[in-house]
Amino acid sequence: MSADEKRTAKEQVAEAVRNAKQAVQTAQNQEGVNQAKTNGLTAISKVSPIGRDKANDELDKAKTRQDQTIDGNDNLSADEKRTAKEQVAEAVRNAKQAVQTAQNQEGVKSSQDKRFDSYQ
Repeated sequence: MSADEKRTAKEQVAEAVRNAKQAVQTAQNQEGVNQAKTNGLTAISKVSPIGRDKANDELDKAKTRQDQTIDGNDNLSADEKRTAKEQVAEAVRNAKQAVQTAQNQEGVKSSQDKRFDSYQ
Protein backbone atom coordinates (compact mmCIF):
# COMPACT_ATOMS: atom_id res chain seq x y z
CA MET A 1 0.00 0.00 0.00
CA SER A 2 1.10 3.53 -0.65
CA ALA A 3 1.63 6.02 2.16
CA ASP A 4 -1.62 7.78 1.20
CA GLU A 5 -3.58 4.53 1.32
CA LYS A 6 -2.14 3.69 4.74
CA ARG A 7 -2.94 7.18 6.01
CA THR A 8 -6.52 6.94 4.75
CA ALA A 9 -7.05 3.55 6.39
CA LYS A 10 -5.68 4.84 9.70
CA GLU A 11 -7.99 7.87 9.49
CA GLN A 12 -10.96 5.58 8.88
CA VAL A 13 -10.09 3.49 11.93
CA ALA A 14 -9.60 6.60 14.06
CA GLU A 15 -13.00 7.93 12.96
CA ALA A 16 -14.67 4.61 13.80
CA VAL A 17 -13.07 4.71 17.25
CA ARG A 18 -14.18 8.32 17.83
CA ASN A 19 -17.73 7.48 16.80
CA ALA A 20 -17.81 4.40 19.04
CA LYS A 21 -16.48 6.34 22.03
CA GLN A 22 -19.06 9.06 21.48
CA ALA A 23 -21.82 6.45 21.28
CA VAL A 24 -20.58 4.87 24.52
CA GLN A 25 -20.62 8.27 26.26
CA THR A 26 -24.17 9.02 25.16
CA ALA A 27 -25.55 5.55 25.90
CA GLN A 28 -28.39 5.57 28.43
CA ASN A 29 -27.71 2.12 29.90
CA GLN A 30 -25.39 -0.90 29.79
CA GLU A 31 -27.23 -2.34 26.82
CA GLY A 32 -26.54 0.88 24.91
CA VAL A 33 -22.87 0.74 25.89
CA ASN A 34 -22.61 -2.85 24.72
CA GLN A 35 -24.32 -2.02 21.43
CA ALA A 36 -22.03 0.99 20.87
CA LYS A 37 -19.01 -1.20 21.52
CA THR A 38 -20.24 -3.88 19.10
CA ASN A 39 -21.02 -1.29 16.44
CA GLY A 40 -17.58 0.29 16.88
CA LEU A 41 -15.75 -3.00 16.59
CA THR A 42 -17.75 -3.84 13.47
CA ALA A 43 -16.92 -0.47 11.91
CA ILE A 44 -13.23 -0.92 12.67
CA SER A 45 -13.17 -4.42 11.18
CA LYS A 46 -14.79 -3.14 7.98
CA VAL A 47 -11.83 -0.86 7.25
CA SER A 48 -10.15 -2.74 4.46
CA PRO A 49 -7.21 -0.84 3.02
CA ILE A 50 -6.52 -1.69 -0.57
CA GLY A 51 -3.15 -1.11 -2.24
CA ARG A 52 -4.36 0.23 -5.56
CA ASP A 53 -1.59 2.78 -6.12
CA LYS A 54 1.23 0.25 -6.11
CA ALA A 55 -0.74 -2.17 -8.27
CA ASN A 56 -1.25 0.55 -10.86
CA ASP A 57 2.44 1.48 -10.70
CA GLU A 58 3.40 -2.15 -11.29
CA LEU A 59 1.07 -2.28 -14.30
CA ASP A 60 2.67 0.87 -15.72
CA LYS A 61 6.14 -0.62 -15.28
CA ALA A 62 5.07 -3.87 -16.92
CA LYS A 63 3.61 -1.92 -19.85
CA THR A 64 6.88 -0.01 -20.28
CA ARG A 65 8.87 -3.25 -20.28
CA GLN A 66 6.49 -4.83 -22.79
CA ASP A 67 6.59 -1.78 -25.06
CA GLN A 68 10.39 -1.94 -25.00
CA THR A 69 10.29 -5.63 -25.91
CA ILE A 70 7.95 -4.88 -28.80
CA ASP A 71 10.15 -2.01 -30.00
CA GLY A 72 13.19 -4.27 -29.86
CA ASN A 73 11.62 -7.02 -31.96
CA ASP A 74 13.07 -6.53 -35.44
CA ASN A 75 10.77 -9.22 -36.84
CA LEU A 76 7.72 -6.95 -36.47
CA SER A 77 6.72 -4.28 -38.95
CA ALA A 78 5.87 -0.78 -37.75
CA ASP A 79 2.16 -1.59 -38.06
CA GLU A 80 2.56 -4.82 -36.10
CA LYS A 81 4.44 -2.96 -33.36
CA ARG A 82 1.74 -0.30 -33.21
CA THR A 83 -1.00 -2.95 -33.01
CA ALA A 84 0.84 -4.89 -30.31
CA LYS A 85 1.37 -1.74 -28.26
CA GLU A 86 -2.32 -0.87 -28.59
CA GLN A 87 -3.21 -4.35 -27.30
CA VAL A 88 -0.86 -3.91 -24.35
CA ALA A 89 -2.32 -0.47 -23.60
CA GLU A 90 -5.84 -1.90 -23.69
CA ALA A 91 -4.86 -4.73 -21.35
CA VAL A 92 -3.37 -2.22 -18.91
CA ARG A 93 -6.49 -0.02 -19.06
CA ASN A 94 -8.68 -3.05 -18.34
CA ALA A 95 -6.43 -4.17 -15.50
CA LYS A 96 -6.41 -0.70 -13.94
CA GLN A 97 -10.19 -0.51 -14.12
CA ALA A 98 -10.47 -3.91 -12.45
CA VAL A 99 -8.01 -2.78 -9.76
CA GLN A 100 -10.12 0.31 -9.08
CA THR A 101 -13.31 -1.71 -8.65
CA ALA A 102 -11.78 -4.51 -6.58
CA GLN A 103 -13.37 -4.89 -3.17
CA ASN A 104 -10.27 -6.09 -1.32
CA GLN A 105 -6.53 -6.60 -1.69
CA GLU A 106 -6.97 -10.13 -3.03
CA GLY A 107 -9.22 -8.74 -5.75
CA VAL A 108 -6.61 -6.13 -6.65
CA LYS A 109 -3.90 -8.76 -6.98
CA SER A 110 -6.14 -11.07 -8.98
CA SER A 111 -7.22 -8.27 -11.32
CA GLN A 112 -3.66 -7.17 -11.82
CA ASP A 113 -2.43 -10.69 -12.57
CA LYS A 114 -5.27 -11.93 -14.78
CA ARG A 115 -5.69 -8.87 -16.95
CA PHE A 116 -2.09 -8.43 -17.98
CA ASP A 117 -0.40 -11.84 -17.80
CA SER A 118 -0.91 -12.69 -21.44
CA TYR A 119 1.06 -9.62 -22.54
CA GLN A 120 4.16 -10.12 -20.38
